[in-house]
Amino acid sequence: METGVFQLIRKYSSNLKSALTALRFLLRLSTSPIRTLPDFIIAGFPKCRTTSLYAYLVQHPSVLSAFSKETYFFQKHSGKGLFWYRAYFPTVITKFIQKLRKRKFVTGEATPSYAADSSIHKKIRDMNPNIKLILLLRNPTDKAFSNYNHLVRKGMADNIEDAIKADLAVKEGTRRPSFRNLVSGGIYINHLKKLYKVFPKEQVLVIKSEDLFEDPKAEVNKCFRFLGLDEFDLPKYRNFNPGNYGSADQKTRKFLDDFYKPYNKELYEYLGKDFGWDS
Repeated sequence: METGVFQLIRKYSSNLKSALTALRFLLRLSTSPIRTLPDFIIAGFPKCRTTSLYAYLVQHPSVLSAFSKETYFFQKHSGKGLFWYRAYFPTVITKFIQKLRKRKFVTGEATPSYAADSSIHKKIRDMNPNIKLILLLRNPTDKAFSNYNHLVRKGMADNIEDAIKADLAVKEGTRRPSFRNLVSGGIYINHLKKLYKVFPKEQVLVIKSEDLFEDPKAEVNKCFRFLGLDEFDLPKYRNFNPGNYGSADQKTRKFLDDFYKPYNKELYEYLGKDFGWDS
């Protein structure tokens, strides 16, 4: 814990706002023993509107937000222990107050790289065997272009063909979740097969991102029912992370469409649902 505290102070000491955030978290650490663990995690996938979905869910009166949406605990901070992780979530006092109000209580986080990292699936299950996972799946070609533009904004890529080649050149078994996984990140079937070896399907809800775009009310209420909550209509369903990606190169789009087609077909058969990405 001590090492983690000093790391946190160094990380956030560069400006006042970050320093205040660090101070708030340190105060939460002092009450960690009376804090809960998450009931749900939005575990996948990046660039599939996870930010918006989490923002929608925490507007339900029975859903309490984490200190921050993404914790990356199981990938970057698991060595600090559950004491550290608990600091992100509400206290049992809050849970008791919810009970007095005759409201249900659930809390969770959204780290969308978890689903693609098979090394942490068992860690999540060990933390809470009854955890519920929500996955957002977007047309992998669109996801790849969105991912590429993210890399461009970060100064990490300037040519999509080179970025694709670099990703495909990575040897299987050595790849770690990263925004550099331009193509491999959209082979959902590979990730789901590994995830379902650890979690029963009834603990995993798969949402098509395009459905969330087109009918957020229906998809968000589907999530609420999955979490054992009453339906709840939000006053507004705005896109919390819109981005502006421009038009996709048609040559590259055809390459990606053709590349993903057999994987998409396998995914449809595995889930028993045609996502319609190849029509």
